[in-house]
Amino acid sequence: MSHVTLFAQTVRTTFALCLIAFVACTGSIGNQTGQGDDDQDDGKGDGGSSGGSNGRGGNAAGGSGTPDEMNACGPLPQRLWRLTPVQLENVLKTVNTGAKDVAKALEPFVTDRGTASGLALTVPHVEALVDKLGTQASAVFTARKSINACLEGAPSNDCVKQAIERLALKAFRRPPTSEEVDSYVSYYSAEKAIDGADVAFRQLTQAILLSPNTLFRFELGAKADGGKVELTGYEKASFLSFTLLDSPPDAELLESAKKGELDSKEGLAKQATRLLAAAEAGGALQRYFDETMDVQAVTSVAKDEGTYPKFTNDIRADMLSEFRAFVKEAIWRGDGRLETLLTAPHTFLNKRLGTFYGLQGGADDGTWAKADTAAQGRSGLLTLGAFLATHGLQNDTDIIRRGRFVREQLLCDELPSPPADVNAFPLPPDGVLTHRERLVAHAENPRCALCHDLMDPLGFGLEKFDGVGAYRTTDARAKKSLDVTGFLAEGDQKFSFEGARGLAKVVLEQPRAHTCFARKLEAFIAGRGLQEGGSCAADAAFVEDLRNEGVRGGLVRRFSDPAFWKRALSN
Repeated sequence: MSHVTLFAQTVRTTFALCLIAFVACTGSIGNQTGQGDDDQDDGKGDGGSSGGSNGRGGNAAGGSGTPDEMNACGPLPQRLWRLTPVQLENVLKTVNTGAKDVAKALEPFVTDRGTASGLALTVPHVEALVDKLGTQASAVFTARKSINACLEGAPSNDCVKQAIERLALKAFRRPPTSEEVDSYVSYYSAEKAIDGADVAFRQLTQAILLSPNTLFRFELGAKADGGKVELTGYEKASFLSFTLLDSPPDAELLESAKKGELDSKEGLAKQATRLLAAAEAGGALQRYFDETMDVQAVTSVAKDEGTYPKFTNDIRADMLSEFRAFVKEAIWRGDGRLETLLTAPHTFLNKRLGTFYGLQGGADDGTWAKADTAAQGRSGLLTLGAFLATHGLQNDTDIIRRGRFVREQLLCDELPSPPADVNAFPLPPDGVLTHRERLVAHAENPRCALCHDLMDPLGFGLEKFDGVGAYRTTDARAKKSLDVTGFLAEGDQKFSFEGARGLAKVVLEQPRAHTCFARKLEAFIAGRGLQEGGSCAADAAFVEDLRNEGVRGGLVRRFSDPAFWKRALSN
């Protein structure tokens, strides 16, 4: 191989990738603020992009109005999405089933998993891409017979052209245009004249794998009308598959796009239903719940071994498995409604985790069984060990953070940060006062009281579960019974409750709980980060669909809505 040729190719690739990233991030491809253009909707007709931003909470939380009072954001802009490391590796596996280690190598460069604006490509990231995809190109060359049997030896231009079409279809998730094919054939011919057929095919493969069409997915659309554009069938196919499965479209989905079936409500509903069923085995939808509840950290969150000697690495791993089993059952076996997620009086345990909780688990550590948790007052997601442990201090519970989570993640309220000159941390365990008693004393400062009244009384409801999620009835250090009564402060009103189940009931009685749930799920599927786009209201129909039909039914209806697939033309 000519070293000059390889160097030139690397420079060209690096420049192209950085240019694509720069153009996307400066908004030339899409308005990354998520506001669309001046042709915004009133939320009554084309609600294709409402939701998906970090709007402010109710007046009780110091926000700028309830979610129901917010304006719709109008259609999403035309955009590029950079594939996540996992998504890119899954694309490469369609090209070469032996592809591996790509996601692991690129993981350090992940900046934002869930939004379309996470496009930044640093020089080290580009170098890592060139390195890993160069290795993958060599692997494809080694297995080139699987692409086209005629590639061994001295392949004809027709043979190479067929190989290009097949490779590009898998890598781009759409058929390449005739212009693209001709360009790649010309590139192959030029490289072949310099370094021979084998080197030329490796270079050709690397060029396809490093193409922006491989590394990004597009929402540019076609058929502009009134300042908006509808996504193509292939763009819809990629959107559905990556959103739900973190994988590229399979053959059936690509065929559906080819036939134009994704241009109809019925075709979209059929494929969305199929992909949602496949998502039960894992994928992006499970990742959404992992990230929303912030549970992945359970395997690494710092804990004091003296305080929690039984919180072993095995228990940490079991808790993450428990969380995923609960979500899987609630979404794919149950009704998938918010009420079920927050109030279910059961979980799934193996023998080891059951013993840790003091509940009946599976017959052994490898067997998981549904376990009744009503006797301990557990209540859905908020009382699973993975959530409680990640929202617990090193040597105690974390009333403040648990309460703040309820406010911000379940009710979409926005709380201010504590004043810079105020100690934001309660006193550590002293063996005399319970955590609640110490926190009440801490919050007596008038400057602290306003926010603490919004958070702490909610966290009180979870005090029967210690810093690693184990059930308790007394504070072991202070040797006092636990007070788990609390209240939800809403303006001049206080809605009282007792325990975790009472907390969940009070939250669900607030109309904005369902609106918040819809907004956050919409933010995930639309790729609009919760910090982007101003204050957007959730689409009213989506709120009701989720309330009545659960996550799967609600998503099928959302994906079946033609307005969802409209994008605002870039300026």
